[in-house]
Amino acid sequence: VEYLREKTQAKDVVACTRSGSYDGGSTTDGRVSSMSVNVATASVAELTNAFDGAKAVVFAASQSQAGGDASQVDRDGVISCARACLRAGVERFVIVSSGAVSKPASPVYIFLNLFGGIMRNKILGEDAVRALYFDRPGQYYTIVRQGGLSEDPARGVSALELNQGDEISGRISREDVAAI
Repeated sequence: VEYLREKTQAKDVVACTRSGSYDGGSTTDGRVSSMSVNVATASVAELTNAFDGAKAVVFAASQSQAGGDASQVDRDGVISCARACLRAGVERFVIVSSGAVSKPASPVYIFLNLFGGIMRNKILGEDAVRALYFDRPGQYYTIVRQGGLSEDPARGVSALELNQGDEISGRISREDVAAI
């Protein structure tokens, strides 16, 4: 949210959170607002209303004790958001997923999947989005499969390695993921 506000030409940024509040610190310019949207429980109609008029939607939710399990958020939530984006005419749907999600034999997949099948549900959600967006001119999706998130300062684009597929794993700062 802060990256969009500070580094882009986005006119308005809406932070959809489970609680409906967003404390972005320096967001006093009126360009950031917040609304309550729980992807684990919201209907496609409710999500469509929330996304109405948006040019892009970034899905960065994941399971949590307070907001739903992996099947509710990482699978069904991402699918519902994709359907809502298509209905609302949103041009770009971005999913912040997880590295190694397509590698079920990898140590990262095995470890993270212990938490309620999070990796299995993430790939099921991604697969459904690919099917939903098939042959949809003017509406696109992007899946970002970053490595483990860190609080380190951004390293910048020149220090990052981007590739197709799910080949490389490592750690990346949250700031660099926001820039991606």
